[in-house]
Amino acid sequence: MIFSRLYQALGVASSALAIQIASQPAELSDSTRVQLASYNLTEGILSADFFVYDDENDKSVFLYYSNAKGESSPLLTLSADQVEDLPNNWTLFTASNYIFPQSGIDTLLNVTLEVRDGPVYTQELNIKVEGDGKELPEQVHPEPSIHPSGYSDDIDEWLNVNSKDSQIYKAKQRVFANIGPEGAVPGLVIASPSHGEDTENPDYFYHWIRDAGLTYDSLYKLYKALPNRDSQAARGIEDYFIQFIAATIDEQKDKTAISGLAEPKWYAKNNTGYQLGWGRPQNDGPAVRAYALIEFVKEYINKGGDRNYIIDLAWEEPIKVDLDYLQKNWTEKDFDAWEETRSHHFFNSVVQKKAFVLGAEFASEYLRDVSSYRSYSESAEAVNATLANYLSPERNIILNTYGPALHAKISYKDLSTILGITNGYLGDGIFAATNDWSLRTVYEHATTFLDVFPVSNTTTDEEGRPLAPPTGRYPEDVYNGTGTQEGNPWFLSSNTIAEYFFLIVKDFQDAGVIQVSELSLPFWKYYTGVSEVGTISKDSEQFDQVIQSLIGWGDAYIRTVKYYAGEDGHLSEQYDKNNGVIRGARDLTWSYASLFIAAITRAIARGDDTYATSLAFLDGDIH
Repeated sequence: MIFSRLYQALGVASSALAIQIASQPAELSDSTRVQLASYNLTEGILSADFFVYDDENDKSVFLYYSNAKGESSPLLTLSADQVEDLPNNWTLFTASNYIFPQSGIDTLLNVTLEVRDGPVYTQELNIKVEGDGKELPEQVHPEPSIHPSGYSDDIDEWLNVNSKDSQIYKAKQRVFANIGPEGAVPGLVIASPSHGEDTENPDYFYHWIRDAGLTYDSLYKLYKALPNRDSQAARGIEDYFIQFIAATIDEQKDKTAISGLAEPKWYAKNNTGYQLGWGRPQNDGPAVRAYALIEFVKEYINKGGDRNYIIDLAWEEPIKVDLDYLQKNWTEKDFDAWEETRSHHFFNSVVQKKAFVLGAEFASEYLRDVSSYRSYSESAEAVNATLANYLSPERNIILNTYGPALHAKISYKDLSTILGITNGYLGDGIFAATNDWSLRTVYEHATTFLDVFPVSNTTTDEEGRPLAPPTGRYPEDVYNGTGTQEGNPWFLSSNTIAEYFFLIVKDFQDAGVIQVSELSLPFWKYYTGVSEVGTISKDSEQFDQVIQSLIGWGDAYIRTVKYYAGEDGHLSEQYDKNNGVIRGARDLTWSYASLFIAAITRAIARGDDTYATSLAFLDGDIH
């Protein structure tokens, strides 16, 4: 009898419960290249093993099943991973996932083998599923170990925009230091100055399209905060953007790029596409890049810059080239923000929608181009129509991926979903930060690491001030910055969640009311102590208490970053889940950029509209 390692890891393997379909592979043919060996449904967890013929090509194996109503969908699928080599070029694959009581399971439909850039092989099954009759245990919601409230003096000082000794100044300086550094083409953003110089520092001296777009989007926020174009700060940011535009045009014309415009990674030294194996294509990059450039061009014009000059420089190429590419490819599967799984992803969808919406608005307002306006608007509406697919009533979250849980990411709880909420929202009410689905998703993501990271047991700093539990990319993560032993907390994760808290503080204060639903109740109970469904009005004492709790948690997440930061505030990619020592690429651009976006959002929530302006001027520019 074959039992997968994943069965054993979940503690559900039993020779008495597993149902064997085949004890060894059948003779090889096109119809037998993938074969179900056994399956097991125990306590709401479906597991299965498969014989797969190894032809040395990249491949994916999926088990499709129907729910209790006889329905099937991309979510009613198990994705298998290879766990063992068998004789005669056969391999053993295994898969496991939750079967939620709300959907149930009826029939194993088929198992499919998809060869990368090759044929698809299928074994039809139509097997009525037998199990132990038990369901998944009900979710147990954790209790918070801290109860923070209000803005904190230590975070005020750490983010002091009037001091060059502050962390926010260092963060800004280190972001700019990673744009076009020595040895890189001007305008490119290196992910980190790490060259792989030792075992603790992998080679991140590359320009990633997504990371660069998000970095330039943060620069746009500084530029927008400046009163005019007359300062050194404004002209400096403009110079960076103009270099970025030129570099992007060169990338779009690079015939060596393996995935063309969807090539995610570029050699910083000469701005040519990476030539080794990687997760391709990545269509979030062109989207983020397009909307960051559109935002800048609009602000440049609004500040009195030469309209014809900047439109001629940036619209036809690179912006329209990216948008037109996305129109042809947004429906295709591509890789996620972590470059690991190929499917349909929430983050990718919402940033593509944003690019289309901003592109349509720009074409209409600045170009009077009715054709492009209609075309991009239609694309935005088409993307928007797919977003409901990411809602999961069974899991009570916004899914990071609409499709099988690849590489054992069975929770579907992923930082990229929160990044989609914070970066992709357009003010149209769709996946707003205050949406019940968003609130529940953030709660589920942030609390899922409590039992994953031992450092969660450290709940206060040296002065007894509260630390929010560290968070990472997703709970099943195994990437530790240099290898695949175990995943760690990421600085950008805590920064992003802090940003989220300050976003909802501002939005709820503006709305003057908080609606607590059954879906969002676990969020409110954990973070604010609210224990009942209902309405909380602005004129009530409870409203102020809730807002102060949200503010306190935002500061607590930033304090966690402060607590685990390296000497002199250096932020790497990760820090060790066991002892808090910094891990992975040093001085990660995204770690710093996410911090100053959180800081700007914090100031806005506080009613300080001058913070971003002061941060933009912090280099000592005369104004």
